[in-house]
Amino acid sequence: MIICIFVGVCKKMSNIKQQQIIEAAFALFYQKGFHAVGINEIIKQSQVAKKTLYNHFKNKDALILATLEWHHQQIIEHIQQSITLAVPGKDTILVIFEQLDAWLNGKVTQLPTCNGCYFTQAHKEFSMLNPEITALCLHHKQTFQTIFKIQVNDFEKDPQKSRLIVDLLTLLKEGVIANEQIFQQKFSAQQATFYIENILRFKR
Repeated sequence: MIICIFVGVCKKMSNIKQQQIIEAAFALFYQKGFHAVGINEIIKQSQVAKKTLYNHFKNKDALILATLEWHHQQIIEHIQQSITLAVPGKDTILVIFEQLDAWLNGKVTQLPTCNGCYFTQAHKEFSMLNPEITALCLHHKQTFQTIFKIQVNDFEKDPQKSRLIVDLLTLLKEGVIANEQIFQQKFSAQQATFYIENILRFKR
């Protein structure tokens, strides 16, 4: 019994250390870029020994994958929680863009302060270097498309029209994040919401 308790405590401490490394690495990668940050900087930021880091992650790419998986889960959980009480369909789509606006303006405490799309940056730096990383970035984007598709299918039964609306929502979402980062336009999501409201209102 005592041994089982000891093993459980050790495992919990190990998980805490692993999460500590992931969050420290994420903060550095998100601020500076992936190739600009070295392992020693991550070790210093996470306040762990080099051996501890390599006990959890075999190399830097494995750590990058872990940060992508963690941030993906962060975002999707926040979105799913935000739309729980929304009416399925058009209202839910508007809630998603309202949450995007809140994130761009630093009003979402569950997510890090916006500094562009973490997955777009990872894809840009690793598209020719690591297929696992690029596949995970694609999975994140496709997850959002799936969320949009579920909501659009609630009110649009024509497959072709549904696909066009999903593509439009995806383009608006990506454009909103790019506009905020490049042009510092904090109101881009509000503009997108206005366009969406009008498109959906007059949809045929």
